[in-house]
Amino acid sequence: MAAGEASTHTAPCISVGQFTLSLYMWAVAVVMTRQNNMPIGSKKRDMVLSLVPVFDLANHESGEFSTDFVHDETSGNKGGLVCFAHRDFLAGEQLRIFYGLRC
Repeated sequence: MAAGEASTHTAPCISVGQFTLSLYMWAVAVVMTRQNNMPIGSKKRDMVLSLVPVFDLANHESGEFSTDFVHDETSGNKGGLVCFAHRDFLAGEQLRIFYGLRC
């Protein structure tokens, strides 16, 4: 879709009877625990909270920060989200990341 173009996709609607407190709490929890600060524009301090497809499926493991947004201005690439492994993973083992301190 081009910038400024209206989306033709419509989200499925739910009725008032289907909207429950437990579903609302689940939706809030999904968004609040899967959001990532991503830079926008050319200044690193300009950030926006984002949901990153596939990346948001990673579960938490205490440790060191394992993710960052890397700018690569030398190649003309705007950069991207990267994940660093701070230990070896066994074949078939679940990849986990450190979400950061949660208070």
